[in-house]
Amino acid sequence: ILVDIYQGVLIPKETRSRTYFNKLKRLKSKNGLIIFDLLVSHRGKQAESYLGEVNKTFPESFTQKVATNLLCFST
Repeated sequence: ILVDIYQGVLIPKETRSRTYFNKLKRLKSKNGLIIFDLLVSHRGKQAESYLGEVNKTFPESFTQKVATNLLCFST
């Protein structure tokens, strides 16, 4: 599952909720992967906050910076 949900440079509020992350968790297959594409060039603090929420639901996550984006891989 690829999550790329920016509206301009903002992450919509409804995609930062525990409910949203739990829905993604239910959609992911047993051996599946969720990739979150986060823009870090303009809103670094917003991306860091979002990653904190991702890690609460998907503690087995790791990140990789690609240009101005940060990819978070969650199992």
